[in-house]
Amino acid sequence: MMYLLAALLTTAIFVSNQFNLSDAFQFANRHRLLVPQTTALSAIEKLPNDADGAYSNRPNEWGYSRTIVNDRERRRFERRRLRHRMRFFAPDKVFDKEYDDGEMDEDGYWGMQGTSSSKRAMVGRFIQNIVNLPKRFLGDPYLGRGRDGYGVEPGTLILVRHGESLWNANKTFTGWADPDLSSQGYREVEHAARLLLEGGYKVDVVFTSRLKRAIRSSWLLLKEMNEVYLPVFKSWRLNERMYGALTGLSKTETAVRMGAELVQEWRGSLHSRPPPLTVADKYYPGRDRRHADLSKDQIPLTESLQDCMKRTEPLWIEKISYELACGRNVLVVAHANTLRGLVKIIDRVGDAEIQDIAIPTGIPIIYKFDHRLNPVPPTGEQSTVAQVHMNGVFLEKPGLLKQAIKKEEEWCANVPDYDRVMSRAKYGMTPLERSLSKLEAERQVQDWASTPILYNTYSACVSGLPVAATLPGLGPVPLKKSESLIVMIRHGKTENNKLGLFTGWDDVPLAQEGVEEAKEAGKLLKLHGFEFDAVYTSWLSRAIETAWIVMDEMDCLWLPIIKSWRLNERMYGDLTGLSKSMVKQKYGEKQFLAWRRGYAVKPPRTSSFSPIYPGNDMRYKKYLKDVRYSISETLIRSIESKHFSLHRKLPKSESLKDCMDRTIPYFTEHIMPEAVSKGKRVLIASSENAIRGLLMHLCEIPVEKISGLEIPNGLPIIFDLNSKCVKLLDDGTGRDPLEVHNFGASASYLFKPCTNPDGSEDEECSINFMSDETQISSEDTEVLNSIRRPVASNV
Repeated sequence: MMYLLAALLTTAIFVSNQFNLSDAFQFANRHRLLVPQTTALSAIEKLPNDADGAYSNRPNEWGYSRTIVNDRERRRFERRRLRHRMRFFAPDKVFDKEYDDGEMDEDGYWGMQGTSSSKRAMVGRFIQNIVNLPKRFLGDPYLGRGRDGYGVEPGTLILVRHGESLWNANKTFTGWADPDLSSQGYREVEHAARLLLEGGYKVDVVFTSRLKRAIRSSWLLLKEMNEVYLPVFKSWRLNERMYGALTGLSKTETAVRMGAELVQEWRGSLHSRPPPLTVADKYYPGRDRRHADLSKDQIPLTESLQDCMKRTEPLWIEKISYELACGRNVLVVAHANTLRGLVKIIDRVGDAEIQDIAIPTGIPIIYKFDHRLNPVPPTGEQSTVAQVHMNGVFLEKPGLLKQAIKKEEEWCANVPDYDRVMSRAKYGMTPLERSLSKLEAERQVQDWASTPILYNTYSACVSGLPVAATLPGLGPVPLKKSESLIVMIRHGKTENNKLGLFTGWDDVPLAQEGVEEAKEAGKLLKLHGFEFDAVYTSWLSRAIETAWIVMDEMDCLWLPIIKSWRLNERMYGDLTGLSKSMVKQKYGEKQFLAWRRGYAVKPPRTSSFSPIYPGNDMRYKKYLKDVRYSISETLIRSIESKHFSLHRKLPKSESLKDCMDRTIPYFTEHIMPEAVSKGKRVLIASSENAIRGLLMHLCEIPVEKISGLEIPNGLPIIFDLNSKCVKLLDDGTGRDPLEVHNFGASASYLFKPCTNPDGSEDEECSINFMSDETQISSEDTEVLNSIRRPVASNV
């Protein structure tokens, strides 16, 4: 009887969670000690109707789109719920604003992080509600609600200012201009990542600006922490303060010409604005494609410090605080003034006091929150590394790293073999061990910085690359105006590829050769004038890094990268890590060919407790939400951990068909309607079998022929949606790409004659049909050679 009652009660809670009105009553009841019920319920009465449709599909970084019932209404209620919770520590005027849903979704945020209402998610919430019944009835009434609807502890906020930029090093007003990091900036960010690793901090979601120095800093942080698969949201609201007509001018020279007092007033005063930019100025952001979605009113011509800080408010209210309230740890990588804006809101810092707060580079600032999202003050030793007016804690005393870098340069110029200190024990170490080893070496340098040394003068060690003396060019990139297109790139080579090992879902990095392949791909695409609007990749770091390198070469790091596990490589089960020769010797040639070339034959399954099983990888355990729960795995994990632990059904082995069955639907149901059908130009960086699946669908390759298709590493493959054919780019060497690259026995299905929708020949087609069975006459060869265009002719 008790079980039946519990089931009925859970069902009632579960059903009530699907409707906003019941959700509002539950919210008011759970927070009765925080706000009056009438206050919480009045929020629902004010919600506008969803006039433009009750259903909304949006792209999702975790691999699927969520169909959200009454999507906008649900989101508005969630935001109002958080506002009522946060009235205790922020001025009411902050929450009296309504922000446009389209503007707040400018980086795809709500589509990636929204609440799911799919059937699979409903079943998951039903099971979670059963498991969390005690939390609902015995939990703290102040406790926040996670995405699944039950109480969670608020997350941790980590603030990191980007590393030193080239213009910082040259003392140049930067603002919305886009210089890259200096060599010291790289080291500062890597040092920040090691401090986070040492402190055991974990990140769930990242926010950064649309400027290269902040985006690259976020990449370096995640790469050092081995978490490049995490979602990164790039918002213009985190851009640096707009310095107007001062942008690009030397701070020192401007102070001499204009007067130090006036320049200092522009820099330090809360309300003083520098002279504005003109629309004709070369630094005017309105001509930059990264800001093409902003209105003229949103693009500032100049800003005071107060203007910049106010610009960050909607991001805090609509997104960052929501993530924290859901229990997720948030990393914000931004600029000095936008981070000061966040600090002003969080700590309720006054207008006069905020000018005393400085945000150093390379040192993470950690905020902890109570259940009302009030910042928790530092205690004990933490108070010695905190700034006045701030509750955030510095992970290191500001200034130590810069002193150490300066002292290191002095040592490098005078002490033989000094570089061995920083490069020791590079090999045979895990990424965590390598990072902590480097951190310890850096701290030794910090200790040496305060110790007098007698130098030898007869020799000097080899120094690293110097800081660039010239500013990076900010000129226009050649544009190729075209309709929607799809470019696919298989990731660059890994050491496993070079050794002939089955890799699958094993997360191996790119080899140096693979890095160079990705760079060449980016340069080739830029040379031909390609532009992209959306980038899709898998959850595997070799594919993510390939996409990043290509974007870096094309100078479009600000583009959103949508990461989906459904674009992962085929899962090879127990063959993972074995060479092809080893598999042949162990299982025989016939079985090897069946596993490798068979379409529906699965390799041996791996164990639930094998390190290569995805269920033992935190990224899949924590973030994968769109597959059903496994009864057997849940039982095994619960017995092993001695408490109930839900576990999803992850692949232990996949046939080529299984890989296609997740890759092709993701393309047809998400990439096509969410990007390609809207006229967007799409880059897909993935693994061989995922790209095979896409080409099988696009080029209508028969099932029995798909295993004969080979995908070269690092080669851009362009699919023209008009002529429905594959094209390759001329690299200027005069070599035939089909002679340089091996596409396998099924290459003829890719390089068919290209025809436009009206039946005419596609004049841009540079490679025609060719196969081993087809003999090309000398006359036809001359025709083919005559239509080959010189490099960059379409720029």
